Amino acid sequence: MAEKLTDEEKEYYLLVRKVFAALAPFYDTVVIPFSGLRDRVVNFTNAQKGSKILDVATGTGQQAFAFAKKGYEVIGIDLSEAMLNVAKKKNKFRNVKFEIADATNLPFEDNSFDTSSISFSLHDMPLSIR
Repeated sequence: MAEKLTDEEKEYYLLVRKVFAALAPFYDTVVIPFSGLRDRVVNFTNAQKGSKILDVATGTGQQAFAFAKKGYEVIGIDLSEAMLNVAKKKNKFRNVKFEIADATNLPFEDNSFDTSSISFSLHDMPLSIR
């Protein structure tokens, strides 16, 4: 049974959907200064060949694509359908899939992934969601 959300959490989820629906078309341009970090994150994980990666708050998929370039099986999840639509349109990799999902209630069995990644999202979340 799902826990009842606080007013702060409800506001956060509503805000995320609205803001990222508006930002989705040009989000990649906004985060260009951070694009060099994507490959560094992949290398930092030191994931073994054949690893399954979960990219949480994948947005437009940039981090998921960085993992996919290295041959990993990747699932990117996000709350924003608009951001995921951008990711799906850009996806040129057979080893990446995108799904709407909330990281606080993952739709995967425990131990389904070897590595997980989250970037550019924890800073704006209420503590109760983090």
